[in-house]
Amino acid sequence: MKSVLWAAALAVLPLMAGCGGRSGSEAAGTDSTTVAAPAAPQGPAADPASNSRAEAEIDGHRYEVAMRRYADKGGDVVRSELGEESYDNCVDVTILRDGSAFKKKTFTKSDFADFLSDTDRAVSVLQGMAFTGADDEGLHFAAQVGERDAEGGMAFIVTVSTDGIVSVVRDYNQDTTGSASR
Repeated sequence: MKSVLWAAALAVLPLMAGCGGRSGSEAAGTDSTTVAAPAAPQGPAADPASNSRAEAEIDGHRYEVAMRRYADKGGDVVRSELGEESYDNCVDVTILRDGSAFKKKTFTKSDFADFLSDTDRAVSVLQGMAFTGADDEGLHFAAQVGERDAEGGMAFIVTVSTDGIVSVVRDYNQDTTGSASR
């Protein structure tokens, strides 16, 4: 008999714990202090802003590069293939040569449009840019255009020559391991 009572007590214990020790009406979720679910995000998604700096020397000149990526809230809204809306990104690149202003440009997805299909233009964003090095040709940057939150996309090499001329080429041999050097 004692074992039957003991087993019954053990069977009731999880039920009491599942109710959190509340009385009948509280356990049923009828108390007036329930926590509301967080509100769904309003408007398009946006990537967080980021900043980076680099320095290089070419032909005896010292170059300082500052880059800032941010959501272009004044531009077009991109809709992914799943229907999710997001802002495209811009990247401001400011270059000083020997401490004086040399080149300033805001890059957008339109700078890579010649390489993008209509679908790519509609669903992708400028994911970002990074300084990769300098040589006699100029300052080199890697850029990537792809779907927001995707790990891949189309890679590009952007070069700013020592004359300030910007060129963009598609990088078909992109290094995704970070081990390549110029």
